[in-house]
Amino acid sequence: MEITQKRAEEITGLELPRSVSERESIFRKKLPYGVCVLSDGSEVLYNRDYEQIDPWGNPILDENGKPLGVGSGSNYWFYKDGSVPSENIEVLARISEVMKRKRDNPQVTARDLAM
Repeated sequence: MEITQKRAEEITGLELPRSVSERESIFRKKLPYGVCVLSDGSEVLYNRDYEQIDPWGNPILDENGKPLGVGSGSNYWFYKDGSVPSENIEVLARISEVMKRKRDNPQVTARDLAM
């Protein structure tokens, strides 16, 4: 069941378009799909395209302005391929909690919210 625009905005804190396809595109790019734990223990959030994002959903860019990839490390995912955030309120709430935790304290772990 599709989550309404208003409900998705309440959960994520993002301003979202009315169009479902546009909303799904934003979810793909701005919401974390997983977290990569690097060898030094630090965590990197990444989107569905395996591009690094910050806790606000903005891309982390290299010196040429291109999104950084994840790199190597241990990966933990917040949802499965078949369980997209636009159709699953538990997934959307989990992802929103990850973003809130990381905004409040970038050093806090997010992997405990992974599946």
